Amino acid sequence: MKFDAFDEAMHPEVVKRIIRLNMELAKFWSNARGWAPQEAADMLEKSRLDWQVSLSHRLSDVLREHPKEESDAKLIESWLRLGVLVENSMKLGFVVFLRDYRNSKPEAYAANKLTDPDSLKFDKLRELFVEHLSTDPGDDEWLRKIQHQRNAIHAFKDRSVNDWRAYKEAVFYYLRFLRRLSERLPYPDEMYAPHRN
Repeated sequence: MKFDAFDEAMHPEVVKRIIRLNMELAKFWSNARGWAPQEAADMLEKSRLDWQVSLSHRLSDVLREHPKEESDAKLIESWLRLGVLVENSMKLGFVVFLRDYRNSKPEAYAANKLTDPDSLKFDKLRELFVEHLSTDPGDDEWLRKIQHQRNAIHAFKDRSVNDWRAYKEAVFYYLRFLRRLSERLPYPDEMYAPHRN
């Protein structure tokens, strides 16, 4: 089954594909010592890529019945989880390309003022991702939307949170985003690369 355009009815299949892709990424990159550069392998071994898989399973919460009084909370929590998945996917990309990231800011790295990717905040990750790793011109706008929706968790004053359809559409875009990212990551052999699903 091919996904070229958003179709709300395809949400369960989209989630299954995200789970499978995050599983394959976690399986390889959690054990990349000997293949990845030493410093990148150290960061990858400490990272919780297994949590990416666990969080991916919760993307289907939209399909569960919620009491009306919990609906807003469930939607905010869903955007929060999606935001965490997106943020950690960007971090994975920068850790894998750690040398390139450090070489892009040689003065800051030499002065020990360059923040490691696993400590970067969403906004800085977004800027760097769009500048160095993104292959789709729509990524910047989508990443800003994810950040805004995710930050609704901090809202005291009124803030729009969109709806379940917009959330499903963002999950669909995340599958495409994750595919593009995984295609950019280097592997020692094609057999280790995640299967395009």
